[in-house]
Amino acid sequence: MLCPCGSRSVSVSCCYDKTDGKFRKRVPSIVPPAPATGYAHPGCYLRGTNDCSTKISGEHYFSANILEQISKLSGLGGAALQISGMPWQAPGATQGLPISAMVANILCERHNNALSPLDAEAGRFFSILAGIEANEGRAYRHPLIDLVSGTVIEKWMLKVACGLYYSVGAQDGKKLRGSHSIDVAKAEKALFHDIWDDRAGLYFVVPADAVVRAGINNSYIAPLTDHRRFGGARVSMLGFELDLVFNTADTNPSAWTSVIHRPGELMFSSDKRTHHLLVSWPPGFPSPIINFGTTPRPISRH
Repeated sequence: MLCPCGSRSVSVSCCYDKTDGKFRKRVPSIVPPAPATGYAHPGCYLRGTNDCSTKISGEHYFSANILEQISKLSGLGGAALQISGMPWQAPGATQGLPISAMVANILCERHNNALSPLDAEAGRFFSILAGIEANEGRAYRHPLIDLVSGTVIEKWMLKVACGLYYSVGAQDGKKLRGSHSIDVAKAEKALFHDIWDDRAGLYFVVPADAVVRAGINNSYIAPLTDHRRFGGARVSMLGFELDLVFNTADTNPSAWTSVIHRPGELMFSSDKRTHHLLVSWPPGFPSPIINFGTTPRPISRH
């Protein structure tokens, strides 16, 4: 059996974990190669690592490969996203921005290159979702299986959140950097050391007692804030909404409803096909299943 990660290698020699019989996609290192430079570039938001290069780079605050997918699927005529709420726009105004315009000088070249595996895996993830949607009516004899790394998608979402904050993010016409604080040290710990706040991480937004339906032609990025603190971001694509929360200080201590934390599988089922998108996490994660379908189906939380 070929591994569902897309490597075309045999599963047992690739992502199959013999210890518990689950698939776990290997997580690439995003730490810049040794030796550390000992330099903090003033224009790089990861300068707290003291491991920057001396040259700043133009960074897409939303991955270029995904922007290209959005532009192609939405038929926006070269515009990647419909943007509103930016500090230069009039209240309620919306405009389409081309991919080339969605660049900011917020990372040094060293960190930009080191984080590139996050963009690659996120591109594969959304490409799979787009393919599932495009082939919804096509019948398959056998179930289809794909595998992505939840750990990498989660860190990509954190990269998007930081990019939003340090580039164009705004609320009420004011830039987030001027109105909200960010604990970038928490972002660095999560990115490079896998240290997250309690209840922080990746969430799928799911309406209560209903199955999320894909296919909505609307894509956007929005900040998640609490009072004057920036704590994460929401990304919507193809009708799917994902939240990334990295700072849970002073958040609502009660149970968070209509969201599922770090799902282990997205299952797409109909009378014509079943497609399993496995989302791998380190051992010990609960890994709930979200069942998407053409008719309402219950959400499995085991």
